[in-house]
Amino acid sequence: MAEVSEDYLQTVGQMHQFRLATEGKQPGDPARAAKIIMDIVNLEEPPLRLLLGAGAVEAAEKSSRSRAEEVDTWAEVSRSADFPTETD
Repeated sequence: MAEVSEDYLQTVGQMHQFRLATEGKQPGDPARAAKIIMDIVNLEEPPLRLLLGAGAVEAAEKSSRSRAEEVDTWAEVSRSADFPTETD
């Protein structure tokens, strides 16, 4: 990996150092991910979104729960933007 010039040590350099420190320590297995992708693309109906790794699943679940809670909280306000119906 190329070194970061001194001018960029405070910006790009920090991400570069993080990548060096975590290289090879990721929980995901690239070979397994590649096999899954190759298997998925051959399906008649592949998923629109494919999450690979436990961290991706956890992040998506958290995001979905958060969005669902926000929808519930603001549902009445959101619905009030429609034209009135005969039952209103």
